[in-house]
Amino acid sequence: MAEAQAQYHDQKRNPVRNATPGGYTHVGDYLNYGSTVRPRESATVTLDDQGVAMVKYTADPEKPRYNPTTISQFGLGHYGRWLRSSSPDDLRLFLVHADRLLLMQDERGALTYDYPWRYYLTKETFQPGWVSGMGQGQAISVWVRAYTATDDQRYLRAAERAYDFMLTPAERGGPYTDLGGLNPEWSHLPFIQEYISNPSAYTLNGYLFSLLGMYDLSRTAENPVRRLTIARELQRHLDSVEKLLPLYDMGGFTSYDLGHLVSWRQGQAPMWASATMQPISTCSRR
Repeated sequence: MAEAQAQYHDQKRNPVRNATPGGYTHVGDYLNYGSTVRPRESATVTLDDQGVAMVKYTADPEKPRYNPTTISQFGLGHYGRWLRSSSPDDLRLFLVHADRLLLMQDERGALTYDYPWRYYLTKETFQPGWVSGMGQGQAISVWVRAYTATDDQRYLRAAERAYDFMLTPAERGGPYTDLGGLNPEWSHLPFIQEYISNPSAYTLNGYLFSLLGMYDLSRTAENPVRRLTIARELQRHLDSVEKLLPLYDMGGFTSYDLGHLVSWRQGQAPMWASATMQPISTCSRR
């Protein structure tokens, strides 16, 4: 707990050196979510009796669902506010989100989505129990911070299990694949999918959020060999990012994914992305 708040106050003393993204740390305010994410009810989000976010989907708005990604983002928002305020209530709200994620992790280490969802590219309906690399990565970032705030080993164990599942190949139910779908000569380069498909559409923002989780754990795992192994895996992914980034450049905006380049969607207009530049900047500095 002391480490996290000390780093936050160091950021305040050194705003230029430490401003996100250049000053991103595994215990700091995640991408400035403490200021930019507002964990409150809206037309699409409600809160349960503990204050945990639930999403109201168009298909069944009367039955809100726990979404691991939304829970992580709201939790990280509470964490960022706690760093500023030292308020016990901000810490409590952060930890109830971290604890809800613990309840959602299965025996494989996967954070699962317990409702069907129609993938916008393939029009395939993902059945309840589907997984996402982005969900894994952001949950890791929550649990790393929960561990540093409390020293509770449950959070560190959950983060390590989530990381292990994140490296599970897609053919075995995980989000891990490679860049061979874009170029056979890139088959040795890894990729983590936000949405599991074959071939992958290579969604950019979800990949980068998963890498932030990987970075956070590489700084936190207790075993130094484990930390080094994760750091080496992260470097392999940064090599992938270096290859990939030019492909998303649409000359004035960033493509959300590379679906327009893969075999089942070639020639269709790319989707543009509005929330990708911050994690790009952060990952480029790791």
